[in-house]
Amino acid sequence: MGEPDPSGKLVGSSYRVDGLRLSVTFYGGICEKYGLKLDESKPGTVVAKVVVTEPQKAGTDCVALAKQQEVSADLKAQLGGRTVFDQATNRELPRSQGPDPVGGPQH
Repeated sequence: MGEPDPSGKLVGSSYRVDGLRLSVTFYGGICEKYGLKLDESKPGTVVAKVVVTEPQKAGTDCVALAKQQEVSADLKAQLGGRTVFDQATNRELPRSQGPDPVGGPQH
């Protein structure tokens, strides 16, 4: 985890949640734009899929560089005890252990 996937799949490496907002961290190319699709149809789970929303423009040059990025989408209901899975690998995503995002809890 935490490394670009050699198959070219957009694989999530972790997630965080703020209210109904679910954010997934992944590695992706720097010339595309990305989004997040969520499937909440199965009880007890949320399946997250990182997708390309804007491909690299045809005829443009781009450095083949993957960078850590984050995409977000709104849940239909609070995450609660549901498990978050990555659609590309069908594996459970770990909850991010990083610092609180900007605008997080104030002390």
